[in-house]
Amino acid sequence: MRDRSPPIGKPRRATDVDAERDQFISFVTDQLRRWAPVSVRRLFGGQGIYRGERMFAFIRRDTLYLRTDDINRPDFMAAGMGPLRVGKPGKARIALSYHEAPAEILDEPEQLVQWAERAFAAALRRDEAKARRAPRARRAARNRTRRPPLKRRKD
Repeated sequence: MRDRSPPIGKPRRATDVDAERDQFISFVTDQLRRWAPVSVRRLFGGQGIYRGERMFAFIRRDTLYLRTDDINRPDFMAAGMGPLRVGKPGKARIALSYHEAPAEILDEPEQLVQWAERAFAAALRRDEAKARRAPRARRAARNRTRRPPLKRRKD
């Protein structure tokens, strides 16, 4: 019988890139924890930042993105910040409802908290709108599955 235990050797060390990424995540979450309890979860090659069960921010490649909607998006546009785009290189990329946070707010905890509060409010508005749409969507789906009554042929 073959031994399936891992080979004995040096423990795996984090690369410098991993260490820098973890340091940035820790820095951002420490700043935000002064405002509210936040948690970080891995998500799509990045880390989602949550307050309770609502994600309001996303970290990808040492860049902080905050949730946006029609109300707070103009603030990001005025600061010259673009949206988070996903997709394969060379193909159409989709812009998500998260915009890059201005770099200067990362060093100013009070400003970061203000921007985070607006991002969290955008996440709440999105969830409220989604909840209002849900009953209509269920009704529409139920109506699609119903078949019209069969007509009887008269002979």
